[in-house]
Amino acid sequence: MAQRKKIKPLTLKLILSSLFTFFLSNAFPLDDMGGTKLSKQIRFLENTFQQATRKGFLISSKTVRWERNYTAIYSGLTVGGLALHLTSKNRSVSFTSGLIAIQSTFGSWDMIFNRFYPKMDLALFRELPEGHKKLKLGEAILENAYKREVSIRSWNRRITGLLVNTLGGIAVWLGDERPMGGVVHFLLGTLIFESQRASVPTFASKRRAVYKSVFYNELVSEKNFWDNVSLMPIKDGIALNLSF
Repeated sequence: MAQRKKIKPLTLKLILSSLFTFFLSNAFPLDDMGGTKLSKQIRFLENTFQQATRKGFLISSKTVRWERNYTAIYSGLTVGGLALHLTSKNRSVSFTSGLIAIQSTFGSWDMIFNRFYPKMDLALFRELPEGHKKLKLGEAILENAYKREVSIRSWNRRITGLLVNTLGGIAVWLGDERPMGGVVHFLLGTLIFESQRASVPTFASKRRAVYKSVFYNELVSEKNFWDNVSLMPIKDGIALNLSF
């Protein structure tokens, strides 16, 4: 006569725990839990984005003014440099303006395609219903804006700008045989780059610090799945604990 296998206590507890978690998650969706705190967090993020992207005559935010000004500067230098390069009959003017157009193209690209608060992301954030998905997206938008601010102020960025302007100056010095022209080219390029770097907004950095101090010790988007997993000693074994 065949003997029935006994189910070990630990295996049985894990099975029951999994079933309980499955039915509990269906009965009580995560988006419905902790609504009060979640609503406050989302309101904070909405207010942050509204202030950061405020537009209007004399009332535009510093972030909007900074992006608008340097997009115009780099785009103007790119278009103007290219136009002079193609139309000027003076070799020195044509050479220098072409070089300015090439260098400014990188700045224009960065300003146009690397926004602090991308419009598509903000539109999606506004359309999402209140819940954890909206919160996670809002935190990611704020985090990306913060990282861009830090990146622009970083020494890596400064060294890159110094290298680009130095190469431009050397190109004018040697390629066009104008030493003083190379020095002037380097100084003007560095002046524009350093003024951009020094005036970069710090709004996202400040709001992120406030957000973390009020709601979290760390942002939800910075947490990993395994941060919510822990092992608990129980009788006859160890239990896996998942917290959300």
